[in-house]
Amino acid sequence: MKVFCFLLLLAALVNAVEYNYGPTNAWKSLVTSGLQPGDILNLAAGTYSVSGRWGATLQGTVSNPIVIRRAPSATGVVNFVRQDTQNIIDISNSYNFRFENIQFSMGSGCPNGCRGIRLGPGNVYNAIFDSLTISKPSASGFNANDAGASYYNITLKNSIIRDTSATGECVYVGCNQDACQFYNSLIDRNYCFNTLATTSSQVGSGIQVKTGSYNNIISNNVVYKTKGVGILLYDDYGRGRNIIEGNIITEAGNHGIQVSAGAIVRNNIVVSATLSCIGLIENQLQSGQVVRNVDIIHNTITGAGEACLRINGNAPTNIKVGNNALFCSGKRVTQGAGALTAGVTYANNIGAGTNAPSTGYTAAVITNAVVNPSGLNFYPKTGGPLIGAGSSAYTTAKDFNTLPRSTTSVTVGAYQYSTASNPGPIPTNSGLKQFPN
Repeated sequence: MKVFCFLLLLAALVNAVEYNYGPTNAWKSLVTSGLQPGDILNLAAGTYSVSGRWGATLQGTVSNPIVIRRAPSATGVVNFVRQDTQNIIDISNSYNFRFENIQFSMGSGCPNGCRGIRLGPGNVYNAIFDSLTISKPSASGFNANDAGASYYNITLKNSIIRDTSATGECVYVGCNQDACQFYNSLIDRNYCFNTLATTSSQVGSGIQVKTGSYNNIISNNVVYKTKGVGILLYDDYGRGRNIIEGNIITEAGNHGIQVSAGAIVRNNIVVSATLSCIGLIENQLQSGQVVRNVDIIHNTITGAGEACLRINGNAPTNIKVGNNALFCSGKRVTQGAGALTAGVTYANNIGAGTNAPSTGYTAAVITNAVVNPSGLNFYPKTGGPLIGAGSSAYTTAKDFNTLPRSTTSVTVGAYQYSTASNPGPIPTNSGLKQFPN
């Protein structure tokens, strides 16, 4: 039996092919249907023009995934450029594959409704999208939202999605009213910016996860200048809470972060949202649902147009707000009918503004609390009010810098105080989030 299994493995390895193609080769048909488990397609730098419907079906195995990538020896950009009225690429009924170090660009041929990367129709799972650039789609950049499909074990990381137009989000996954599900997936260390060329405040979000999707992690992303919400999550329907962690969201044209139910929002920095920096908003697409099962922990917030924290609805349930730095001077700390009700517990928050909770909150001045808020350096100032003021019952294992938190002297806000100066890089609006070594 062992010999038979070894022979099967050997056969799979022998059959795998490593292709080296350039823009003049028959790369399109190979991507469409010609790659087998274990095959690697190395692409030379250059422009790869795309026209007509380009649909890929990639079916690898767990041990032998299909890989499409810029050739390791290439020194320039591999750029798939779409000029007509189609999505840049549709990937359907696919699993166990990777895309690495490729740019996907929309030309001038599609003024409205053409997406960047579309997953579907059909199920897509066990897929990694690493170090991509998706630029100027006339709809959303990265999409997994075909009705009836299941999307799981999807990773989108280290990628740039920019300059969407029409109704474009950077990332749009899951479906309205639970028509498809996106789950057990990771959206990490991406840079989303400029979703401003849109027609309504309800579109142009940065990262959007629709109803019924669950067990996803949205972490360490930079989201900058969105027409709509920076990061938007709807109801998990009790299947498994989604996590929003370690992101920096600036200049959102709606809420900075918005969730409905089943979410953990921790270690984020939210700056200059037009409405609230964090909004807990009822899922209007599902009758009878209320805001529930949400933890708002160790976030740093400032510059809200209306309030640091908004909770809509009359009967929020199991909402925990702890160890947050909520600096909205001249605006409200909390807003909404559900903000100060019995279903919301506040603990060890520090900030500034009106309509603050009567318990679990202490007033302070931001310039006394953090190093340089105008320069996005929200690291706690030595001797300031954030240090040691947190509760161990509402803490996290790591902070915004992905460094360990103290278990005995918990710092309020996104950072754990450990040295006099910020031990990690200062956040910026101009690229992927970086971390200390």
